[in-house]
Amino acid sequence: ETYLCEEFPTADGNEVFKSALRADYRLSCEDSKQRVIALVYASIMLIVYPIGIVLLYVSFLKRYHELILKQDASDLKEKEKSKLKRVSFLISPYKTERYWFETY
Repeated sequence: ETYLCEEFPTADGNEVFKSALRADYRLSCEDSKQRVIALVYASIMLIVYPIGIVLLYVSFLKRYHELILKQDASDLKEKEKSKLKRVSFLISPYKTERYWFETY
């Protein structure tokens, strides 16, 4: 929605149109510093979010790799169980040997 602008006729009825950001009508699409900042931020987040989340998940799973593979064993210590809870939201839907599927 950061990229979508909507045009409105001016109040005096002339054919001149004012353009405003559809998500926030306070921001003008015509030479607005705030609009430029919003566009730059949105563009950066388009890259950071899909790549950053995957990298974060991969780092979690890699960090706890040995512990995840060992989770079916009954000899887990209490400290190891608490560490495993940190990534349980990523691995619980999958079989132990397929825990990395969440990164796809």
